[in-house]
Amino acid sequence: MDKDKKEALVIGGGIAGMSAALGLASNDIQVTLIERAPNIGGYGARFCCKASEECNKCSVCLINHKLDEIATHPGITILTNSEIKELKKSGEGFEVKLDHRPGFVDVSKCIACGICEEKCPTEPKAIGLPQPQSIPNSYYIDEAKCLRFQGKDCKICQDVCPVKAVNLKEEVRESSLEVDSIIVATGFKPFDPTRKKQYGYGRIANVITGLELEEQFRFKGSLTRPSDGKEPKSVAFIQCVGSRDIRQENSYCSRYCCAFAMRSARLIRNRMPEAEVSIFYMDLQTAGKGFYEFYEKVQTEVDFIHAMPGNLEETPAQVVVIGYEDIAGSKIGQKEFDLVVLSVGITPDDDSVKLAELLGIKVGDNGFYQILSSNGSLRAADGAIFLAGACQGPKDINSSVVQGMRAAEEVVSLLNRL
Repeated sequence: MDKDKKEALVIGGGIAGMSAALGLASNDIQVTLIERAPNIGGYGARFCCKASEECNKCSVCLINHKLDEIATHPGITILTNSEIKELKKSGEGFEVKLDHRPGFVDVSKCIACGICEEKCPTEPKAIGLPQPQSIPNSYYIDEAKCLRFQGKDCKICQDVCPVKAVNLKEEVRESSLEVDSIIVATGFKPFDPTRKKQYGYGRIANVITGLELEEQFRFKGSLTRPSDGKEPKSVAFIQCVGSRDIRQENSYCSRYCCAFAMRSARLIRNRMPEAEVSIFYMDLQTAGKGFYEFYEKVQTEVDFIHAMPGNLEETPAQVVVIGYEDIAGSKIGQKEFDLVVLSVGITPDDDSVKLAELLGIKVGDNGFYQILSSNGSLRAADGAIFLAGACQGPKDINSSVVQGMRAAEEVVSLLNRL
Protein backbone atom coordinates (compact mmCIF):
# COMPACT_ATOMS: atom_id res chain seq x y z
CA MET A 1 0.00 0.00 0.00
CA ASP A 2 1.28 3.47 -0.93
CA LYS A 3 2.06 5.19 2.39
CA ASP A 4 2.07 8.62 0.71
CA LYS A 5 -1.65 8.25 0.11
CA LYS A 6 -4.33 9.13 2.58
CA GLU A 7 -6.21 6.06 3.79
CA ALA A 8 -9.81 5.57 4.88
CA LEU A 9 -11.87 2.80 6.40
CA VAL A 10 -15.48 2.22 5.33
CA ILE A 11 -17.52 0.06 7.68
CA GLY A 12 -20.35 -1.68 5.84
CA GLY A 13 -20.57 -3.00 2.29
CA GLY A 14 -24.12 -2.02 1.40
CA ILE A 15 -25.10 0.59 -1.16
CA ALA A 16 -24.11 3.57 1.05
CA GLY A 17 -20.76 2.02 1.96
CA MET A 18 -19.98 1.12 -1.64
CA SER A 19 -20.88 4.63 -2.81
CA ALA A 20 -18.66 6.14 -0.12
CA ALA A 21 -15.76 3.82 -0.95
CA LEU A 22 -15.95 4.60 -4.66
CA GLY A 23 -16.17 8.34 -3.94
CA LEU A 24 -13.04 8.17 -1.78
CA ALA A 25 -11.08 5.98 -4.19
CA SER A 26 -11.90 8.27 -7.13
CA ASN A 27 -10.15 11.03 -5.16
CA ASP A 28 -6.96 8.99 -4.78
CA ILE A 29 -7.67 7.89 -1.20
CA GLN A 30 -6.79 4.27 -0.46
CA VAL A 31 -9.87 2.51 0.93
CA THR A 32 -10.36 -0.56 3.07
CA LEU A 33 -13.99 -1.68 3.00
CA ILE A 34 -14.97 -4.12 5.75
CA GLU A 35 -18.18 -6.13 5.86
CA ARG A 36 -19.12 -8.62 8.57
CA ALA A 37 -21.15 -10.77 6.14
CA PRO A 38 -19.39 -13.13 3.71
CA ASN A 39 -20.31 -10.90 0.75
CA ILE A 40 -20.86 -7.22 0.02
CA GLY A 41 -23.96 -5.55 -1.37
CA GLY A 42 -26.11 -5.61 1.77
CA TYR A 43 -29.82 -6.26 1.51
CA GLY A 44 -29.91 -4.31 -1.74
CA ALA A 45 -27.99 -7.07 -3.52
CA ARG A 46 -31.03 -9.27 -2.92
CA PHE A 47 -33.52 -6.79 -4.42
CA CYS A 48 -35.05 -7.32 -7.86
CA CYS A 49 -35.45 -4.90 -10.75
CA LYS A 50 -39.08 -3.79 -10.75
CA ALA A 51 -39.32 -2.66 -14.36
CA SER A 52 -42.59 -3.62 -16.01
CA GLU A 53 -43.30 -2.37 -19.52
CA GLU A 54 -41.23 0.64 -18.49
CA CYS A 55 -38.64 1.55 -15.87
CA ASN A 56 -40.32 2.10 -12.50
CA LYS A 57 -37.29 3.89 -11.02
CA CYS A 58 -36.62 1.41 -8.23
CA SER A 59 -32.84 2.15 -8.53
CA VAL A 60 -31.79 -1.48 -7.97
CA CYS A 61 -29.65 -1.14 -11.10
CA LEU A 62 -27.50 1.34 -9.15
CA ILE A 63 -26.56 -1.44 -6.73
CA ASN A 64 -25.61 -3.76 -9.59
CA HIS A 65 -23.44 -1.06 -11.17
CA LYS A 66 -21.71 -0.29 -7.86
CA LEU A 67 -21.00 -3.99 -7.28
CA ASP A 68 -19.44 -4.34 -10.72
CA GLU A 69 -17.33 -1.22 -10.24
CA ILE A 70 -16.13 -1.87 -6.71
CA ALA A 71 -15.16 -5.50 -7.33
CA THR A 72 -12.32 -4.50 -9.66
CA HIS A 73 -11.32 -1.06 -8.34
CA PRO A 74 -7.56 -1.05 -7.61
CA GLY A 75 -7.93 1.54 -4.86
CA ILE A 76 -10.34 -0.51 -2.74
CA THR A 77 -9.50 -3.53 -0.58
CA ILE A 78 -12.55 -5.59 0.39
CA LEU A 79 -12.47 -7.59 3.64
CA THR A 80 -15.54 -9.73 4.30
CA ASN A 81 -16.32 -11.67 7.50
CA SER A 82 -14.59 -8.78 9.25
CA GLU A 83 -15.42 -6.26 11.97
CA ILE A 84 -13.71 -3.76 14.24
CA LYS A 85 -12.33 -5.10 17.50
CA GLU A 86 -10.56 -2.02 18.81
CA LEU A 87 -10.04 1.63 17.86
CA LYS A 88 -7.46 4.14 19.11
CA LYS A 89 -6.68 7.69 18.13
CA SER A 90 -3.33 7.96 16.40
CA GLY A 91 -2.35 11.57 15.73
CA GLU A 92 -5.03 13.00 13.43
CA GLY A 93 -6.11 9.50 12.43
CA PHE A 94 -6.90 6.11 13.92
CA GLU A 95 -5.27 2.78 14.66
CA VAL A 96 -7.79 0.03 14.00
CA LYS A 97 -7.69 -3.62 15.03
CA LEU A 98 -9.89 -6.00 13.07
CA ASP A 99 -11.23 -9.49 13.68
CA HIS A 100 -11.61 -11.72 10.64
CA ARG A 101 -13.98 -14.64 11.22
CA PRO A 102 -13.27 -17.86 9.33
CA GLY A 103 -15.30 -18.65 6.23
CA PHE A 104 -13.16 -21.80 5.85
CA VAL A 105 -12.64 -21.06 2.14
CA ASP A 106 -9.72 -18.98 0.86
CA VAL A 107 -11.29 -16.16 -1.17
CA SER A 108 -8.08 -15.70 -3.17
CA LYS A 109 -8.07 -19.36 -4.28
CA CYS A 110 -11.75 -20.28 -4.71
CA ILE A 111 -12.86 -20.54 -8.35
CA ALA A 112 -16.55 -21.11 -7.49
CA CYS A 113 -16.62 -24.35 -9.47
CA GLY A 114 -19.38 -25.79 -7.29
CA ILE A 115 -17.84 -29.23 -6.76
CA CYS A 116 -17.79 -28.83 -2.98
CA GLU A 117 -21.47 -27.89 -2.88
CA GLU A 118 -22.40 -30.78 -5.16
CA LYS A 119 -20.62 -33.31 -2.92
CA CYS A 120 -21.72 -31.81 0.42
CA PRO A 121 -23.95 -34.43 2.16
CA THR A 122 -26.15 -31.98 4.10
CA GLU A 123 -29.52 -30.54 3.05
CA PRO A 124 -29.59 -27.60 2.88
CA LYS A 125 -25.97 -27.49 1.80
CA ALA A 126 -23.43 -26.34 4.37
CA ILE A 127 -21.11 -24.87 1.72
CA GLY A 128 -22.02 -22.55 -1.11
CA LEU A 129 -22.12 -18.99 -2.35
CA PRO A 130 -23.73 -16.56 0.13
CA GLN A 131 -26.10 -15.73 -2.73
CA PRO A 132 -26.03 -15.92 -6.54
CA GLN A 133 -23.75 -13.30 -8.13
CA SER A 134 -21.95 -12.97 -4.81
CA ILE A 135 -18.99 -10.60 -4.42
CA PRO A 136 -16.45 -11.86 -3.64
CA ASN A 137 -17.34 -14.80 -5.88
CA SER A 138 -16.22 -17.32 -3.29
CA TYR A 139 -17.89 -20.14 -1.41
CA TYR A 140 -18.08 -20.24 2.37
CA ILE A 141 -19.13 -22.74 5.05
CA ASP A 142 -22.10 -22.20 7.33
CA GLU A 143 -21.00 -23.72 10.63
CA ALA A 144 -24.61 -24.20 11.78
CA LYS A 145 -25.22 -26.61 8.87
CA CYS A 146 -21.80 -28.28 8.60
CA LEU A 147 -21.45 -31.83 9.97
CA ARG A 148 -17.85 -31.22 11.01
CA PHE A 149 -18.87 -28.41 13.33
CA GLN A 150 -21.48 -30.71 14.85
CA GLY A 151 -18.76 -33.09 15.96
CA LYS A 152 -18.92 -35.48 13.00
CA ASP A 153 -15.97 -36.62 10.91
CA CYS A 154 -16.63 -35.02 7.53
CA LYS A 155 -14.18 -33.18 5.30
CA ILE A 156 -15.56 -34.02 1.87
CA CYS A 157 -15.48 -30.40 0.68
CA GLN A 158 -11.81 -30.06 1.62
CA ASP A 159 -10.91 -33.33 -0.10
CA VAL A 160 -12.69 -32.59 -3.40
CA CYS A 161 -11.66 -28.96 -3.82
CA PRO A 162 -9.43 -28.89 -6.94
CA VAL A 163 -7.56 -25.74 -5.87
CA LYS A 164 -7.23 -26.59 -2.15
CA ALA A 165 -9.19 -23.49 -1.13
CA VAL A 166 -11.05 -25.19 1.74
CA ASN A 167 -9.39 -25.05 5.14
CA LEU A 168 -11.53 -26.56 7.89
CA LYS A 169 -8.97 -25.61 10.53
CA GLU A 170 -9.13 -21.89 9.79
CA GLU A 171 -9.46 -19.78 12.93
CA VAL A 172 -10.30 -16.19 13.78
CA ARG A 173 -7.37 -13.97 12.93
CA GLU A 174 -6.53 -10.38 13.74
CA SER A 175 -5.05 -7.59 11.69
CA SER A 176 -4.45 -3.89 12.17
CA LEU A 177 -4.25 -0.80 10.00
CA GLU A 178 -3.88 2.93 10.36
CA VAL A 179 -6.37 5.19 8.62
CA ASP A 180 -6.94 8.92 8.38
CA SER A 181 -10.73 8.75 8.37
CA ILE A 182 -13.69 6.42 8.92
CA ILE A 183 -17.11 6.30 7.27
CA VAL A 184 -19.73 4.24 9.09
CA ALA A 185 -22.31 2.71 6.74
CA THR A 186 -23.52 -0.31 8.66
CA GLY A 187 -27.05 -0.20 7.30
CA PHE A 188 -30.13 -1.58 9.00
CA LYS A 189 -31.98 -4.71 10.08
CA PRO A 190 -35.45 -5.54 8.73
CA PHE A 191 -38.16 -5.56 11.39
CA ASP A 192 -38.85 -9.06 12.73
CA PRO A 193 -42.41 -9.82 11.51
CA THR A 194 -42.92 -12.57 14.10
CA ARG A 195 -43.37 -9.73 16.60
CA LYS A 196 -46.66 -8.91 14.85
CA LYS A 197 -48.28 -12.21 15.76
CA GLN A 198 -51.63 -11.29 14.24
CA TYR A 199 -50.09 -11.47 10.76
CA GLY A 200 -49.07 -15.11 11.16
CA TYR A 201 -45.56 -14.94 9.73
CA GLY A 202 -43.92 -18.32 10.36
CA ARG A 203 -47.32 -19.83 11.16
CA ILE A 204 -49.21 -19.26 7.92
CA ALA A 205 -47.30 -20.74 4.97
CA ASN A 206 -48.30 -18.15 2.39
CA VAL A 207 -47.38 -15.06 4.38
CA ILE A 208 -43.96 -13.78 3.28
CA THR A 209 -41.89 -10.63 3.75
CA GLY A 210 -41.09 -8.03 1.13
CA LEU A 211 -37.47 -9.21 1.11
CA GLU A 212 -38.59 -12.76 0.33
CA LEU A 213 -40.63 -11.44 -2.59
CA GLU A 214 -37.58 -9.52 -3.82
CA GLU A 215 -35.42 -12.66 -3.63
CA GLN A 216 -37.94 -14.77 -5.52
CA PHE A 217 -38.05 -12.36 -8.44
CA ARG A 218 -34.30 -11.71 -8.43
CA PHE A 219 -33.01 -15.26 -8.11
CA LYS A 220 -35.90 -17.34 -9.51
CA GLY A 221 -37.43 -14.84 -11.91
CA SER A 222 -40.99 -15.54 -10.74
CA LEU A 223 -43.29 -15.38 -7.72
CA THR A 224 -44.80 -18.53 -6.25
CA ARG A 225 -46.60 -19.62 -3.09
CA PRO A 226 -44.31 -21.29 -0.53
CA SER A 227 -47.00 -23.89 0.26
CA ASP A 228 -47.27 -25.48 -3.18
CA GLY A 229 -44.97 -23.64 -5.60
CA LYS A 230 -47.94 -22.39 -7.63
CA GLU A 231 -48.34 -18.91 -9.06
CA PRO A 232 -50.68 -16.83 -6.87
CA LYS A 233 -53.84 -15.49 -8.47
CA SER A 234 -54.36 -12.90 -5.73
CA VAL A 235 -51.72 -11.04 -3.71
CA ALA A 236 -52.07 -8.60 -0.81
CA PHE A 237 -49.48 -6.20 0.58
CA ILE A 238 -49.78 -5.08 4.22
CA GLN A 239 -48.00 -1.80 4.88
CA CYS A 240 -46.30 -0.37 7.99
CA VAL A 241 -45.34 -3.73 9.49
CA GLY A 242 -43.05 -2.57 12.28
CA SER A 243 -43.11 1.08 11.20
CA ARG A 244 -45.16 3.92 12.71
CA ASP A 245 -46.02 1.53 15.50
CA ILE A 246 -45.66 2.91 19.02
CA ARG A 247 -46.36 -0.51 20.53
CA GLN A 248 -43.26 -1.82 18.74
CA GLU A 249 -41.31 1.29 19.82
CA ASN A 250 -40.92 2.24 16.15
CA SER A 251 -42.88 5.47 15.75
CA TYR A 252 -41.00 6.56 12.61
CA CYS A 253 -41.81 5.94 8.95
CA SER A 254 -39.42 3.61 7.11
CA ARG A 255 -39.80 5.72 3.95
CA TYR A 256 -39.28 3.06 1.31
CA CYS A 257 -42.22 0.69 1.99
CA CYS A 258 -44.94 2.49 0.02
CA ALA A 259 -42.76 2.77 -3.05
CA PHE A 260 -41.71 -0.87 -2.67
CA ALA A 261 -45.30 -2.11 -2.53
CA MET A 262 -46.47 -0.03 -5.49
CA ARG A 263 -43.54 -0.98 -7.70
CA SER A 264 -43.81 -4.64 -6.72
CA ALA A 265 -47.56 -4.61 -7.34
CA ARG A 266 -46.96 -3.25 -10.83
CA LEU A 267 -44.29 -5.90 -11.44
CA ILE A 268 -46.72 -8.66 -10.41
CA ARG A 269 -49.47 -7.30 -12.65
CA ASN A 270 -47.00 -7.11 -15.54
CA ARG A 271 -45.73 -10.68 -15.07
CA MET A 272 -49.14 -12.11 -14.11
CA PRO A 273 -51.80 -9.95 -15.81
CA GLU A 274 -54.68 -12.02 -14.41
CA ALA A 275 -53.55 -11.65 -10.81
CA GLU A 276 -55.50 -9.39 -8.47
CA VAL A 277 -53.30 -7.21 -6.25
CA SER A 278 -54.39 -5.23 -3.18
CA ILE A 279 -52.48 -2.89 -0.86
CA PHE A 280 -53.68 -2.40 2.73
CA TYR A 281 -52.39 0.90 4.06
CA MET A 282 -52.63 3.37 6.94
CA ASP A 283 -51.65 6.27 4.71
CA LEU A 284 -49.37 6.61 1.71
CA GLN A 285 -46.04 8.39 1.37
CA THR A 286 -46.03 9.72 -2.20
CA ALA A 287 -43.42 12.46 -1.81
CA GLY A 288 -40.65 12.82 -4.37
CA LYS A 289 -40.46 14.05 -7.91
CA GLY A 290 -43.01 12.30 -10.09
CA PHE A 291 -44.07 9.81 -7.45
CA TYR A 292 -47.62 11.06 -7.01
CA GLU A 293 -48.13 10.67 -10.76
CA PHE A 294 -46.76 7.13 -10.45
CA TYR A 295 -49.24 6.44 -7.64
CA GLU A 296 -52.12 7.62 -9.82
CA LYS A 297 -50.99 5.22 -12.54
CA VAL A 298 -50.77 2.29 -10.08
CA GLN A 299 -54.29 3.06 -8.83
CA THR A 300 -55.68 1.96 -12.19
CA GLU A 301 -54.11 -1.49 -11.76
CA VAL A 302 -54.18 -2.16 -8.00
CA ASP A 303 -56.89 -2.12 -5.31
CA PHE A 304 -55.85 0.26 -2.50
CA ILE A 305 -57.67 -0.58 0.74
CA HIS A 306 -57.49 2.14 3.40
CA ALA A 307 -57.41 -0.24 6.35
CA MET A 308 -55.05 -1.92 8.77
CA PRO A 309 -55.77 -5.66 8.96
CA GLY A 310 -56.57 -7.51 12.15
CA ASN A 311 -55.76 -11.20 12.57
CA LEU A 312 -54.84 -13.26 9.52
CA GLU A 313 -56.17 -16.81 9.29
CA GLU A 314 -55.60 -19.76 6.97
CA THR A 315 -58.18 -21.95 5.28
CA PRO A 316 -57.70 -25.72 4.77
CA ALA A 317 -56.69 -24.89 1.16
CA GLN A 318 -53.95 -22.60 2.59
CA VAL A 319 -55.65 -19.45 1.38
CA VAL A 320 -54.97 -16.46 3.64
CA VAL A 321 -58.01 -14.66 5.06
CA ILE A 322 -57.56 -11.00 6.00
CA GLY A 323 -60.11 -9.41 8.29
CA TYR A 324 -60.02 -5.62 8.40
CA GLU A 325 -61.84 -2.45 9.33
CA ASP A 326 -61.96 0.29 6.71
CA ILE A 327 -60.42 3.44 8.23
CA ALA A 328 -62.51 5.93 6.25
CA GLY A 329 -65.89 4.20 6.30
CA SER A 330 -65.55 2.21 9.53
CA LYS A 331 -66.75 -0.84 7.62
CA ILE A 332 -65.65 -4.33 8.61
CA GLY A 333 -64.57 -6.51 5.72
CA GLN A 334 -62.86 -9.78 4.88
CA LYS A 335 -60.89 -10.85 1.81
CA GLU A 336 -59.06 -14.01 0.75
CA PHE A 337 -55.64 -14.08 -0.93
CA ASP A 338 -53.34 -16.75 -2.29
CA LEU A 339 -50.31 -14.84 -0.99
CA VAL A 340 -49.75 -12.02 1.52
CA VAL A 341 -46.62 -9.85 1.51
CA LEU A 342 -45.61 -7.96 4.67
CA SER A 343 -43.89 -4.64 3.96
CA VAL A 344 -41.56 -4.80 6.95
CA GLY A 345 -39.85 -1.65 8.14
CA ILE A 346 -36.26 -0.62 8.79
CA THR A 347 -34.82 -0.95 12.31
CA PRO A 348 -31.35 -0.30 13.76
CA ASP A 349 -28.78 -3.04 13.45
CA ASP A 350 -28.40 -5.36 16.46
CA ASP A 351 -24.77 -4.36 17.09
CA SER A 352 -25.26 -0.62 16.55
CA VAL A 353 -24.87 0.32 20.23
CA LYS A 354 -21.72 -1.77 20.64
CA LEU A 355 -20.08 -0.17 17.61
CA ALA A 356 -21.23 3.30 18.68
CA GLU A 357 -19.48 2.87 22.02
CA LEU A 358 -16.32 1.74 20.26
CA LEU A 359 -16.30 4.73 17.89
CA GLY A 360 -17.73 7.37 20.21
CA ILE A 361 -20.92 7.88 18.19
CA LYS A 362 -24.16 9.06 19.80
CA VAL A 363 -27.28 6.92 19.43
CA GLY A 364 -30.71 8.55 19.17
CA ASP A 365 -33.88 7.54 20.99
CA ASN A 366 -34.94 5.42 18.02
CA GLY A 367 -31.63 3.53 17.98
CA PHE A 368 -30.12 5.10 14.86
CA TYR A 369 -26.80 6.95 14.89
CA GLN A 370 -26.76 10.72 15.29
CA ILE A 371 -24.66 13.33 13.53
CA LEU A 372 -22.95 15.90 15.75
CA SER A 373 -24.66 19.04 14.49
CA SER A 374 -27.49 20.34 12.35
CA ASN A 375 -25.29 22.25 9.91
CA GLY A 376 -25.55 19.60 7.21
CA SER A 377 -22.29 17.79 8.02
CA LEU A 378 -22.35 14.02 8.40
CA ARG A 379 -19.61 14.00 11.02
CA ALA A 380 -20.60 11.74 13.91
CA ALA A 381 -17.73 11.88 16.40
CA ASP A 382 -14.57 13.75 17.30
CA GLY A 383 -12.00 13.15 14.60
CA ALA A 384 -12.77 12.22 11.04
CA ILE A 385 -15.69 9.82 11.63
CA PHE A 386 -18.72 10.26 9.36
CA LEU A 387 -22.05 8.52 8.74
CA ALA A 388 -23.74 7.33 5.56
CA GLY A 389 -26.94 5.49 4.76
CA ALA A 390 -29.60 3.79 6.84
CA CYS A 391 -27.48 3.51 9.99
CA GLN A 392 -28.40 7.19 10.44
CA GLY A 393 -32.11 6.61 9.79
CA PRO A 394 -34.43 4.95 7.23
CA LYS A 395 -33.49 5.67 3.61
CA ASP A 396 -34.20 4.35 0.15
CA ILE A 397 -31.50 3.40 -2.36
CA ASN A 398 -31.17 6.83 -3.95
CA SER A 399 -30.88 8.62 -0.61
CA SER A 400 -28.27 6.11 0.56
CA VAL A 401 -26.19 6.61 -2.59
CA VAL A 402 -26.35 10.39 -2.24
CA GLN A 403 -25.38 10.31 1.41
CA GLY A 404 -22.52 7.89 0.77
CA MET A 405 -21.12 10.26 -1.84
CA ARG A 406 -21.62 13.25 0.47
CA ALA A 407 -19.73 11.52 3.27
CA ALA A 408 -16.87 10.79 0.88
CA GLU A 409 -16.80 14.45 -0.20
CA GLU A 410 -16.59 15.57 3.42
CA VAL A 411 -13.72 13.19 4.10
CA VAL A 412 -11.83 14.36 1.00
CA SER A 413 -12.32 18.01 1.97
CA LEU A 414 -11.14 17.36 5.53
CA LEU A 415 -8.11 15.31 4.57
CA ASN A 416 -7.04 17.88 1.99
CA ARG A 417 -6.83 20.42 4.80
CA LEU A 418 -4.65 18.25 7.04
